[in-house]
Amino acid sequence: MLEDLRFALRSLWRAPSFSALAITVLALGIGASVAMFGAVNALLLNSVPYPAADRLVMVSDIGPDGAESPMAFGSFREIAARSQSLAAAAVMRDWSPALVGSFEPEQLQGQRVSAEYFHALGVSPLLGSGFDAAADRPGGRKLVVVSDALWQRRFAADPGLIGAEIDLDGQGHRVVGIMPAGFKDVLAPGSEVWTLLQYDSALPADGREWGKHLRMVARLQPHASESSFGTELLQIGAEPDPAFVRPSHATLEHLLVGRLQEQLTRSVKPGVLAAFGAVLLLLLIACVNVANLLLVRGSQRSREFQARAALGASPARLIRQQLVEVLSLAVLGGALGAALAQVALGLLGAYTPFEISAGAEFTVDLQVLVFAFATSISVGLLVGLWPAFRVARLAGRGGLLPVGQRVVGHQRRARNSLVVVEVALAVVLLVSAGLLMFSLNRLFAIDAGFNPNGLLSLQLNASGARYADDATVERFYVDALRVARQVAGVESAAYTNQLPMSEDLDQFGTLFESLADDAAPAQYNTLRYAVSPGYFDTMGIPTVLGRGLSREDSIESPPSVVISQSLARKRFGAANPIGQRLRIGGDPNTPWFTVVGVVADVKQASLTASQVDAVYVSSAQWHYADRVRSLVVRHRGDQQDIATRMRQAIWSVDAQLPIGRVASLDQLLADTAKERRFASVIFAAFGLAALMLAAMGIYSALSVNVAERGNEIGLRVALGARASVIVRWVLTQAMALVGLGILFGLLLASASTRALESLLFGISATDPTIFVLSAALLGLIGLLACIAPLCRALTVDPAQALRWE
Repeated sequence: MLEDLRFALRSLWRAPSFSALAITVLALGIGASVAMFGAVNALLLNSVPYPAADRLVMVSDIGPDGAESPMAFGSFREIAARSQSLAAAAVMRDWSPALVGSFEPEQLQGQRVSAEYFHALGVSPLLGSGFDAAADRPGGRKLVVVSDALWQRRFAADPGLIGAEIDLDGQGHRVVGIMPAGFKDVLAPGSEVWTLLQYDSALPADGREWGKHLRMVARLQPHASESSFGTELLQIGAEPDPAFVRPSHATLEHLLVGRLQEQLTRSVKPGVLAAFGAVLLLLLIACVNVANLLLVRGSQRSREFQARAALGASPARLIRQQLVEVLSLAVLGGALGAALAQVALGLLGAYTPFEISAGAEFTVDLQVLVFAFATSISVGLLVGLWPAFRVARLAGRGGLLPVGQRVVGHQRRARNSLVVVEVALAVVLLVSAGLLMFSLNRLFAIDAGFNPNGLLSLQLNASGARYADDATVERFYVDALRVARQVAGVESAAYTNQLPMSEDLDQFGTLFESLADDAAPAQYNTLRYAVSPGYFDTMGIPTVLGRGLSREDSIESPPSVVISQSLARKRFGAANPIGQRLRIGGDPNTPWFTVVGVVADVKQASLTASQVDAVYVSSAQWHYADRVRSLVVRHRGDQQDIATRMRQAIWSVDAQLPIGRVASLDQLLADTAKERRFASVIFAAFGLAALMLAAMGIYSALSVNVAERGNEIGLRVALGARASVIVRWVLTQAMALVGLGILFGLLLASASTRALESLLFGISATDPTIFVLSAALLGLIGLLACIAPLCRALTVDPAQALRWE
């Protein structure tokens, strides 16, 4: 084996062009596959960096429509107390407190959690302790655990922070723990502070404890499984315990249990697996390319192998020698590929949206290195076995071929067959990339209902002890809007309680007065916007009928409402809704709002979301003041400069007010298609690589065919064949291979692209336009690959061919 290895390295050294080309192709294929495996490893396999992560599960309720919904605290308490399968359980909800002090105010991301939260995850603070369960009650001590990043950034890593108080939302919170540097809260990526829920364990029926707004995570006992826990939940739901009184609307009969790993990755899984499938296609194309190169090299060395066989080398010995040479190529290509994968993973980590990566570590670790080595060996065997057996069969014929004898026809057919396979695989990648890119274009062609150009938003949070009453909150937002409109470069400004294309979601049931007397009045689930005058003009939302909201819609005037076009159409059809009255919310004491206008539908959650039914009220006429609002400004000039000026203007009103999300509406709009864009970029890159490899395959096969039949071409020219005949012969040979590959590729793509349907929008997985364009592009690439071999065929010397014969 050592002799074979030494000989293989010498042989590769003596053929630098072949070796460099083969190693480069293998490095491209193996490197891409290793990089994508690293991404799969980070996003899907190791996305839960906690001890015994396979025992962590999420528990969800199921709503009347069969969709998954959050849990109620009362349901959690009963499950945690009665279940024998759980080692620990906790519930949580988002928290965005304002950190104030002797520094610039900052709005943090965090969670309100029950006391067992960190125990359930299996992690402990680096300094200090976890939460005291005795404080997890209404009126209990305000405790907080902070992340290492916040500790370093805001408190200079001072160990004395443990036991000290920090100001969050205007209230003092005692710091009881600091999390380790490597800790990531996968349930709320970006969280830097955690405090207690402090819900009432007595579970009052009319309290927040039975509102479904919490997420539940649990750690199973070592003896328990996901299925056994699910069975136990069914039993608990079917057999109520008198110690846990359930309100009439609360049941435990429909609960959903899922592994935490699966819950976290289900949104990104289709795109990541599709990209991994694409890279496997690219690896196959690289393997086919190298196999073709090996067939050519084996043909060129046929006399060498026959001489070795004549001198006593057995077929097994020749096969081993060939395999060692190919495995050497594969290992060298794999080593270079692993280096390329490290660079590619760095780029993936940098450009993968945070909502997709959730802070996952994109790196070449031991698992990725093992995959790289296994892939290299597998690729070496895959591409080396067939050429090795062909060499052994050729050498086993006995005797030496005459000097002028060339490769027999079936060897040429084998190479041509590999070219057809290569082209077919390239077609699949091109069609997939085309579908995703066209889908993305159609997605962004959808009218969002507003004009995002030149719009900047800032999220403000007027909460805490300083904003305890509604009047103070309203005064602040009136002053903030006034100073915002005075900022240089600002053309108009307004605010809203929920911003389109963000994660804001505020929904209410809406009842029209004309339906109120029905036995079962229809209530419409609508988005509720509390806005300032001028909001529609600032956002660029067209008014379809009537008027928008103005300064006259004050607390002293009759309540007015503007509704969306979809809601007007759904309730009134072609009739005029102006003057109709409706009630927002289920409280019968709330006033009736009079419809004064209809505006165009606005997409709230994303461009693909169908929920556009909405009602718009003046914040001055709503029965409570929204603490968190988004200030929207339409501006001219540099966005960063405007954002800086806006911050200073807001702090001139309240120097301690934190400013949260600062983003342009263009960026928020683009962020709604993160998964689709991620998959599109990956497929586009792989499609380009596939085009390059396919062109190389066509070029190399055609070049070898022309070289092998050089004497035949020379004789034809000597006997009077015109250049057009030679051109037609070369092009016919090449385009026959390309055409056959395209045909097989289109058939394969029509079946395989259905796996992309979850990532497509507004386009069929078998869209004929994409298929035709992909075929045409690959046909053009095939023509371009013919140029060099065609020129070589036209320059064959007829006299030299005659002398050879």
